[in-house]
Amino acid sequence: MTDHDVLYSYRLRVLATARELGSVAAACRLHGNRRSTYYRWKNSVDRFGLEILRPRERRRPQMPNSIPVLIEHRVIAYALGHPGEGPARISSELARRETPAHASARIWRIASHATYATPAGSSGV
Repeated sequence: MTDHDVLYSYRLRVLATARELGSVAAACRLHGNRRSTYYRWKNSVDRFGLEILRPRERRRPQMPNSIPVLIEHRVIAYALGHPGEGPARISSELARRETPAHASARIWRIASHATYATPAGSSGV
């Protein structure tokens, strides 16, 4: 059973307990929920059906200052191909090759993270 299944069955159990006991307050006290949460779940179930209680899949947040994956791959490829060059040189070489220029600190962060996956002694930066 996945975490999503466990959470879904828990929510169903809370609703079933409230129906069996005939008291929402007692069921919420028993399961450690707030009544407002129960009523939010109950309204959703009445409106959309039981499947609405399943947890929704969420995508990973995209940070506004993150470097695009394509540029990150180019930095890693260049750093691994030219292990003696520092971040300033990598940045200027990539800018010369029509890749948007980025600060040396960002280049350093990308290249140093890439070297963790390389064999010992062949650092990328």
